[in-house]
This record gives sequence, structure tokens and C-alpha cells, in this order.
Amino acid sequence: MESLYPTLSFLKLRASYGSVGNQNTYLSSIYRIMSSSSSEWLIDGNNQVTVGTPGALPSSLTWETVTTLDVGLDARFFNNKLGMTFDWYERTVSDMHSSGITLPSSFGTSSPRRNYGELQTKGWELSLDYKHQFDNDLKVSALVTLTDFKEKLTKYSNTTKGITSNYEGKVLGEIWGYETDRFFTEDDFNSDGSYANGVADQSLFETNGWFKYGPGDVKFKDLNGDGVIDYGSRTVGDSGDMKVIGNSTPRYQYGIQLGADFKGIDLSVFMQGVGKRDFWANGPVFIPGYRYGEGWYEHQLDHWTPENTNAYYPRPNDQGQSNSSMNFLPQTKYLLNMSYLRMKNITLGYSFPESVLNKLRVNKLRLYLSGENLFEISGVQIPVDPEVDYTNAGTNDTSSFGRVYPFRRSYSFGLQLSL
Repeated sequence: MESLYPTLSFLKLRASYGSVGNQNTYLSSIYRIMSSSSSEWLIDGNNQVTVGTPGALPSSLTWETVTTLDVGLDARFFNNKLGMTFDWYERTVSDMHSSGITLPSSFGTSSPRRNYGELQTKGWELSLDYKHQFDNDLKVSALVTLTDFKEKLTKYSNTTKGITSNYEGKVLGEIWGYETDRFFTEDDFNSDGSYANGVADQSLFETNGWFKYGPGDVKFKDLNGDGVIDYGSRTVGDSGDMKVIGNSTPRYQYGIQLGADFKGIDLSVFMQGVGKRDFWANGPVFIPGYRYGEGWYEHQLDHWTPENTNAYYPRPNDQGQSNSSMNFLPQTKYLLNMSYLRMKNITLGYSFPESVLNKLRVNKLRLYLSGENLFEISGVQIPVDPEVDYTNAGTNDTSSFGRVYPFRRSYSFGLQLSL
């Protein structure tokens, strides 16, 4: 270590391992509970309370176990001016409570739950900090944090591996969809409206009786080359032309803090963001023509017409309040890129020197100007805030996507006085 000093001022390796039972378990999973309800039987004019038979409970059922392994490194360089903290962790939830095996109806009750399932989370956290004072009394500081993680089901009872449910090997948050090719043209169809030779058939998705794909509609890629665009049996082994097109889990979340101080003038900057996040949305802001009688938004006016074949959106159509049919099947072209960098705060201040403080007989006097949420750099293709996409009603409130108040941009000016 002495030979590395002062380049390496401090070094510490850390490691920890432990497991604990998960007490956040449904009572019905571990206790035989008899539920009560009010019946329609009347005695003396009062409804009588009945008690139901409890469900089956296996004697071997136990609680879930959470096991965590963490390996870390703390280091400082250049006389402690530059610091680094790094952690890699693996968190495994084993003996997860999952549905039991299918039993015959003669069993008389639903299948009891069992310990069969395992969820593994792997991630890392990095923090870098820097402080330095120059000879002219200029002080600078910086702090950068970056984190990432992925969650994967390493054990799960789903032998069919249906892509619409959980299955062994699934990465949580994954989005299945189609790869967008282009818009159909007149050359893709015969005179009777059938698909031309060599053009993959998408008629499987013409389900409402009146919609048929034509020029200006979305054409998907035939990934398996069978001449038909479909979803197979919707399983991992037979997904037709579907594939994992993205993941809704926020990846590479980061924060940046910068500071400077020079002869009473101080400046601080705070930024944060997400490096990668995909999202397949719903609602009229995302899908033009989502509701038949609702107007279109300005950003949706760039739609296909015979004179505007290079448009962003397909030809106008009634989507029937659906984000999984016709031109808006989950797909690569309209999958939202929800990564962003937001300027959370900039504060500029000035602290009066001691000579002024003595005359005013105060201990501290500081003026400051501050701005919140000043700007945002975003990759999202439509005018929505990638950090505030839904209201408090949650993701099931399809009408709220893009219709919420964004973070308020505010400015403040103040005086800090300490007597």
C-alpha cells in the first residue's frame, strides 16, 4: 500500500452473506381460515351468518427465504480527493409461494399453494465523488451515482412457458411484440385485396369484421419466414413472429451533483435520469384514433395519406380503445423510449463577507436564486413526461397516460439570515 500512496490513499474490500424468512405472507397460504358471509336464510327476520370450509393446506408449506450476497469495494485516490464505492449484489427469493399442481375436480376444493419458485435479482451500484481546493481558494466538488439491476425467474411452475404469464427464465418487465417493417403499399396487394406473392399474410389480426390491412397500414416482419404473421402458440418455444422487443424496468438510473465555491459565490447543480426504459403505453395520447369520437392531438397529425407516405403514424383508423390490435399491436416502431435526463435543481448563491456581517451584527447573510426542473432531455417520441406518465390511479387508468401535470418548473429568490 505504501508504494501506491498517494495515488491510492485507501482501499477496503467488503463482503456479506445472509438469509432471512419473508414474513410478508398471506395468512390464507399458511393457515386454514374459515371465511364467513351473510346468507339469505332468515331466522326471526335476520340473515344468518354461514361459515365456509377452509381450503386445503399442505403440511410441508413454509415461508419464503430471501438470501443476499454482497461484494463491495471502497477506495480513495490522490490524497482522498477522489473516492469510489462499488457494490455488486445477488438477491435470491427461494421457496416462493406459487399455484399448486392441477387436481381433479373431485378433490372438492382448489389446489393448495406450494413452495415452488425462485426469483433472482442481480445488480450493482457505483458512486464516485471528487473534492478539490485550488490555490486561488476555488473549491469544486462532484458526486456521480449509477445503479442497475435485473430480475429473473430462475424457477417457476409453468411447463408450457406461456409468454403472457410468468415462466422459468423470464426477465421481469420484458415486453413481447412484433418487429415493424414499414407501411403497406398498393404493390403489396392484388386487385381483389388479397396479399401479393411474397407478402406475409397478416389477416389473423383482422378480427373485428370491418378492418382489413391495406396501403398505409403497418406491415410487420415475418421473422420465422413461414409467410404468415402470427403469434404461434404464445409460448417461448413457439412465439411465431413475436420476440422480446424491450423491457419496462428502469435501467441505469443515475444522479449527478456538482458544486463550486469561490470567494462567497456558491453554485450547486443536481441532475438525475434513467439510461434505458421501454414502455408500451395505452390511451388516446399514445394511439391516434383510440376512441372513435375523440379528436387527435397535434403530434398525431403526421399520419399516412397517399400524398404523405413517409408519415410517422399509419392511416387514420378506429382502434376501438385497444393497444393490442390492428395497427397498434405491440411493436418496435411505436415502443416508447422513456430514458431521460432531468435538471432537477440549479442554485446560485452569494454569502456576504465577514466584514459586512460584523457591521450588520449578524452571523450569516446569503442571497440565492434557485430553479427547479429547469429542463429535460428525453428520448420519448411523443409529448409526455417519461418520469410522470400516469396519474395516481396507476397503469390501469388508460385515459390518464400523457394527460397528467408534469413536474412544475419553478424559480425562487431568497435571503438567508442568521443572527
